Amino acid sequence: MQLKPLKFKPGVNRENTRYTNEGSWWDMDKVRFRSGTPEKIGGWVPAVRVAFRGVARLLHNWVTISNENLLAVGTNIKMYLERGSALFDITPVRSTVAKTDPFTTGTAGSNIVTVTTTATHGALVGDFVTFSGAGAVDGILADTLNAEFEILSTPTAFTFTIQATACTLGGVTGGGAVTLAFQINTGPVISIFGTGYGVGGYGDGGYGVAASGTGVITSGVREWVGFNFGQDFVFAIRDGGLFYWSADFPLITTAIANRGVALSSIGDAYTPVIADNVIVTDDQHVVVVGTNAFGSTAEDPMLVRWCAQGNPLVWTPSATNTAGDQRLTAGSYTYAVKKMRQETLIWTDTSVVSMQFVGPPIVFSFTPLADNVSIASTKAVAVASNTAYWMGKDKFYMYNGQVQTLPCEVRKYVFSDFNQEQIQQVFAGTNEPFNEVTWFYCSAASTSPDRYVTYNYLEQLWTFGTMSRTAWLDAPLRSNPIAASADGYLYYHESGVDDVTVLATNALPAYLESADVDLGDGDKFMFVERIIPDVDFEGSTAATPAVTLTLKARATPGANYLQTNARSAVQTATIPFKQFTEMAWTRIRGRQMAFRIESNAAGVTWQLGTPRVGVREDGER
Repeated sequence: MQLKPLKFKPGVNRENTRYTNEGSWWDMDKVRFRSGTPEKIGGWVPAVRVAFRGVARLLHNWVTISNENLLAVGTNIKMYLERGSALFDITPVRSTVAKTDPFTTGTAGSNIVTVTTTATHGALVGDFVTFSGAGAVDGILADTLNAEFEILSTPTAFTFTIQATACTLGGVTGGGAVTLAFQINTGPVISIFGTGYGVGGYGDGGYGVAASGTGVITSGVREWVGFNFGQDFVFAIRDGGLFYWSADFPLITTAIANRGVALSSIGDAYTPVIADNVIVTDDQHVVVVGTNAFGSTAEDPMLVRWCAQGNPLVWTPSATNTAGDQRLTAGSYTYAVKKMRQETLIWTDTSVVSMQFVGPPIVFSFTPLADNVSIASTKAVAVASNTAYWMGKDKFYMYNGQVQTLPCEVRKYVFSDFNQEQIQQVFAGTNEPFNEVTWFYCSAASTSPDRYVTYNYLEQLWTFGTMSRTAWLDAPLRSNPIAASADGYLYYHESGVDDVTVLATNALPAYLESADVDLGDGDKFMFVERIIPDVDFEGSTAATPAVTLTLKARATPGANYLQTNARSAVQTATIPFKQFTEMAWTRIRGRQMAFRIESNAAGVTWQLGTPRVGVREDGER
């Protein structure tokens, strides 16, 4: 009998068959490679135990002059600032209306109140409105009415309904002199498509890619973009308004005064009113991409504008400032903007452009870097070690001085199970301690990100798995990377070993399975009678952490696995005195074999070394 080491190349490869990929890993979930060795990823814990409303798409972290650590959280419904584990609503107010006696109660005992305005309210179902100055109406107390309400319905352009406390008589109109503050309209959670040619799978992105920018998306995902200007925050709704929040505003949970305001309301006459994207350069210019020209409110998707250096309120060019604009020519609309070390990259639908500060009178130069290059979404790019990595519509790219295709051993796997109609939801993030860039995306059967694919740029290998997240931020100003979940909470990742939610501590299952390996020369049947594990449980919190090792044999690459045999490798002593299961007897027979390691219990983390199996010849059939 010989002892055969089970050594596999780090990373996963799904570009060929399982047999062709002998010596590689084939399938996995929640496993990474570090120094070539596979290990379970870290767990997560709640960062804030207060839920936000909606689905978060933007996370941005900075510190103010007074040393307040702020995290912007933009959802399809609200814009929040998180500070000290509390959420503060800074959603801008769209319009303010004064109305006398706007409230009319429903039938006796009803809690539905109809509100009438003096002008068209422009509200959508699900929008929010705040009342102030109201008096009691039909048994509904003033303190109850002077609050924020979600709009339930909009029967007419001048009326809408809310849910208050139950009234007494019903059919009573009142409230006195009331001020109604309407917040900006909420946005969709998913992309909604129209009907007709070009919708869905066959369109301008190539076969299998939904047409974009041609009117087939009737309602796109609500996307926030934003960046801090010093201690203040400049933010925008993609294809929507441009806003400004000052750190001088008080962070009071219920105050309207602390909210962001339209930048045009505090800037000069030529301040932009709309933007596809916004970023702040190191030379203190607020740059907006996809915005309106001077004297116009219509969006030009290829126009780039920037404020006077150091002053986000001055946008009118003059001989004494650096404000200006430039219209890009390569493409039809802009996608993404990302700041690099000495340049800013702008992605259009067909190209990548470098924007560099050169000083007056030109201020910025624009250099095309590549044509015929795609990008999946506004947030599909991440920068690590001054290299930009991004997901295209059917492959991956990188830029480190030149644009090039990023070799990917899981490209077919990712894009063959991919919801192209929800490609807008793709987002990327870095995990710098582990040298990783990760993309989250929707699988073909999902309308919310449920899969991830990760590139380790130091070891140049790929991994993938399942995870439900909607935004990610590698936060060096925080203790751990922070992510937003569809459950409405923020989580610190790489913390602990389990899936810890606000309500419960759950196990974080993980597994790794190899491609097939020949047990002998591939012509004879071999008998595997034992396995000698090599597993490290350092970091586990369970008293007796365990993994299951499974060996699966089959006769030929096209055949079903003949049988499986699973054994556990168990730690029986506490750290640092480790005692593993020394050996487990098995009884499997075949020409090829796959190896699998998995864990499903709470408190378990592991690192796999080089297990060995005892193999002996067992005939030719």
